[in-house]
Amino acid sequence: MSQNCYAYAVNYNDRIDPGELSGPKYADNSDSELIRAAERDGLEFISVKDRIPPNKTGYYLVALIATSADTSNYHWIRMELDRHWTHKAGEGSPQKHDAVEKKLKDTNPPHSANFNFQAYFTKPEKMQFLAMAQHQGWAVNYDRFVGYFYCPNGGLTKKKASWDCVIQ
Repeated sequence: MSQNCYAYAVNYNDRIDPGELSGPKYADNSDSELIRAAERDGLEFISVKDRIPPNKTGYYLVALIATSADTSNYHWIRMELDRHWTHKAGEGSPQKHDAVEKKLKDTNPPHSANFNFQAYFTKPEKMQFLAMAQHQGWAVNYDRFVGYFYCPNGGLTKKKASWDCVIQ
């Protein structure tokens, strides 16, 4: 399985980018474009940015952060049943902490957590891991909280395009 952070967050078993489950992927990493692409795929955007949104029956929460440094990098985080948050970068395994190794939970939610992995991996004691972190997509400063979304409990599935229908 080659899940990236978005696939991991929405419980999809292959690498995907926002928008690809419903058509073309996002055009740029502006907040509005990432939100539109995720909504097309089946996520419900929540306009609350300063606190964890309430639970919604049949859904779990995911969060989106992005970087201002380039036009293609974003990162997704999901809430687990125990109310802790987890996230996965590239080929890495799921993590339960932010860039300063603080657990992601109600007291350190995605909207206020530190996701400056670039600074983390340039610390002298972490420099030996910098090349690996860059290769796996970890050495990035995710400095922009985009928002929270509701994801259906079963995750997202690829939507059948209208032109996939068989005409008889």
